[in-house]
Amino acid sequence: MACRSHREILVQTVLLNSVSCWIVIGSLVGCNTEIAKPKSVASARNITVTLADPTPGVVEITSVKAQRRPENIVYFEVGYKFTSGSPVKNYMLNLGFPGTSIAGHKPMDAWEVKPEGIIKTGMPVPDPSAKDYEVTFAEADSPDRGYTTISNKFAGEIEPAVDSDPK
Repeated sequence: MACRSHREILVQTVLLNSVSCWIVIGSLVGCNTEIAKPKSVASARNITVTLADPTPGVVEITSVKAQRRPENIVYFEVGYKFTSGSPVKNYMLNLGFPGTSIAGHKPMDAWEVKPEGIIKTGMPVPDPSAKDYEVTFAEADSPDRGYTTISNKFAGEIEPAVDSDPK
């Protein structure tokens, strides 16, 4: 008798599962009658495709303010303007300090970059001998493909920290 009840349970389980599957399939087919109907050419929707600007970007760095702040942070305000192309790729602001091995980068997506503006950033520069800076702007189709410099090199001296205690 034990074998018979196992067989009955097995048959009932298989039957129940197959009925459940057919109910699910039936409800899916009946949910959206549009799926079964072939689409005519007249019912096709217009699709708008926006292509990235094929013009290579060229950026002019118009001004840079670099100031040493407390705890060896150099704060930058970099003025820039696209003279060709538009911000539709990935960008990198490169910050260097000639005579030292210190360098910094500020990666930016296209939505963070405007056709003209000011980029504000800061970075630690623990070497007090770093008195000068160099700034360039680069772009890439994708960050993993590498960046190409698209701007002039802007160089200058780091302004000393402003002493808040008048003596």
